Amino acid sequence: MNDAVKTKFFESLKTSLIGCEGGNVNASLWFCGIEWGEWGESRNKDNIQNGLFQNQNKIPSVTNKWMENNNITLSNSFDSSIAKIVLSWKGKKWLNDDNSVNEKIISCYSIGEEAKLYRSDGDTFKLNLFPLAAKSVPTWTEEHYTKTGCFLKSEYYGKCIEHRFPQLLELKGVSTPKVIVCIGRGFINEYKYAFWGEYHVKDVEIKNVELNDIKIKNVELTREVTDKSNPKIQIQIHKHKDLQFPIIVETPFFGYYKYCVKDPLDFQAIGKYISDNLLKYPDVPVINP
Repeated sequence: MNDAVKTKFFESLKTSLIGCEGGNVNASLWFCGIEWGEWGESRNKDNIQNGLFQNQNKIPSVTNKWMENNNITLSNSFDSSIAKIVLSWKGKKWLNDDNSVNEKIISCYSIGEEAKLYRSDGDTFKLNLFPLAAKSVPTWTEEHYTKTGCFLKSEYYGKCIEHRFPQLLELKGVSTPKVIVCIGRGFINEYKYAFWGEYHVKDVEIKNVELNDIKIKNVELTREVTDKSNPKIQIQIHKHKDLQFPIIVETPFFGYYKYCVKDPLDFQAIGKYISDNLLKYPDVPVINP
C-alpha cells in the first residue's frame, strides 16, 4: 500500500501544479516559495469549498470568488508581502507619509482590478517548489506520510525533485520569465535546479545587496533605521552566464523572525531594486545595470 500511495502521489506531480497560486504564466516576473506555510491547508480547504482556483492547461490561477472574498486573500501576510513588492516594482505608492502601510491600497491590490494578483490576466506568476503545506521546513507529520507514502521529508523532497522539477523547468522554458524572486534561504541549489536545470554553474554572477543600502540611496525611501529594520538583511542576485536563463533573486523568508523580511520599507526596496536594476515594468529588461 505504501508503494502504491507513493507512486500515485508523485506521478500526479508530472501533470499538475498543486500547491501553487499560479497567475499569468507568461508574465516576466515570477515568485517562487519553498512550500506553503501552515495556512496552506486552509487555502486548500477554501479551494475545495469555494472553488478559488481554476486550471487551464494545467496552469493554476484564481477565480472571481477569490477576489470577491477579502478574508481569503488577506488572511495571511504572505500575499500582502508579494503585493507590496509588485506594487513597488510597478512604481505604485502604497505607504502613507509616515511610512506606515496603507492597508486600503494593499487590499485593493490583492483582490481588485489594478494588480490582479494570481490572476491569469495579471502581471505575475506564483509557484512553490514543493506541493504540500507545512508549519516549518523540518515539519513532517503522519498526515504527510499518509498522503505521500514517504517516511522522511528528505525522501519526499528527493521524489519531488525527480517528478516535479522537470515540469517547472519545461514551464520556464516555454514561458521565459526574466526574473524569479525565490523566497527562503537554504534552497538556492533547488531553485537553480528547478529553473536553470543545474545547480552548479561555473560562470554565474552572484551579488549581495543589503536592503538598507537601497533605502538610503533613494530619497523617497530615506529614513532613520528603526528596530524593525535589520541592517544585515540582504537579497542575493544570481545571474546565469547564459542570458536566456532567468535572473534569480534570492530573498530571506517573509515573516517576523530574526533575519526575515518584515519591514514594509524592505519590501519596497526589493521591488524598487528589481525595477531599477533588473526588470522595468511591464517587461523591459534593464541592460547592463
